[in-house]
Amino acid sequence: MLPRNETFFRLKRTATTRSGNGLAPADAARVTRSGWSVVSSEAGRLAAAGTKVAESRSARLFGRNTVASFFAFGIDIALLWTLVEFAGLTYLPAAAFAFLFAMSVHYILSRIWVFKQSQRGLATGYLYFLINAGIGLVVTLGVFWALINILDVQYLIARVIASIIAGLLVFFLNAVFNFKAI
Repeated sequence: MLPRNETFFRLKRTATTRSGNGLAPADAARVTRSGWSVVSSEAGRLAAAGTKVAESRSARLFGRNTVASFFAFGIDIALLWTLVEFAGLTYLPAAAFAFLFAMSVHYILSRIWVFKQSQRGLATGYLYFLINAGIGLVVTLGVFWALINILDVQYLIARVIASIIAGLLVFFLNAVFNFKAI
């Protein structure tokens, strides 16, 4: 019978651990007939602490990205409003231009503050960022158009709603595929 307060990990049917799995050989208590190793509660607490660090790192990245996004979004909305109200552009081309300009500002902030540990080169990272921004632009314009033309939402309010949806998607794409941070 195995103690209730211990953490269980699947290993390769051996009581000694191999390098790279993060456990010291002394942590493996025994191997049962089914191939499950019993690892001490201390090792389980360390694993939980490691998970909390990873989660807090992701939360910190998301928080910084949110601040950078709000800043870029402020530029986006101001430019959209200026292009529609004063330059006479219709809302879709104005939204596309404002979005791409704001994404360039967002990339600069992401490189120097949010994902500063990125190993990807500046030009390659910007290309990936623009690809992700392009996906975000399609989502933004689709939601933006639908809110205005189907639900009759005012264009600035529609842009805010569309940005929240697209912003979450673009953060995930950049964090996972571009900067490889989470």
